[in-house]
Amino acid sequence: MPLPRAISAGAGVTLGVAALSATPALAAKSAGPKLSLAHGCYRVGQKVTVSGSGFIASAPYDLTVDGVDFGQALTSGKGTLRSTFSPGGLPAGKVQVADSLTASDGDHAARASFTLTRPTGAAYGAGKGSSTRRKVPFVLWDFGAGAHAYVHYVSPGGQLRATAALGRLTGQCGALLSKPAQLFPFNPSAGRWTLQFDTQRGYQAKPRGPVARIRVKTG
Repeated sequence: MPLPRAISAGAGVTLGVAALSATPALAAKSAGPKLSLAHGCYRVGQKVTVSGSGFIASAPYDLTVDGVDFGQALTSGKGTLRSTFSPGGLPAGKVQVADSLTASDGDHAARASFTLTRPTGAAYGAGKGSSTRRKVPFVLWDFGAGAHAYVHYVSPGGQLRATAALGRLTGQCGALLSKPAQLFPFNPSAGRWTLQFDTQRGYQAKPRGPVARIRVKTG
């Protein structure tokens, strides 16, 4: 499914209006100047390094992210550029945002996109209904694109009770907004349950790859 431009965590999962492509857009594809990034996904706090070619030689250029100026520098004598910058943080409640990077020498401009994300995590919406049987959407972020996501229901005693497939992770950072489903697909016993989200079909207490856990008290 297409992903929203911005995903909000918390009980009220709100979405933006622009969609992310499931395929990373690391470089501009115009016939003129080009920009390229080492990655399509960056966590908050990571520095972004951008490289460019095809610009005016030895000319000043501006670097902007979604219209915000990130400074000016000079291209090389061959019309190339290389710059490193920190894209900043995310608004409160937002867990992932797609950004558009632009470099311009006044006569030419090139663009590339990247996604800024918080560290791997999961949340679920308020949903409708009562208690543990209400239907809620699950939101996952920073799980790596392309894999399938699962939620494992682990009892207060540490035993696996059930596993549910949530769908394929898409976007540059691997995110997912699931269709509303019952918070618990069974009647849980009283206690503190663990909902473990990962990309492994079979449950492992310490899975390889990204993992997030939510504790839910029942009874």
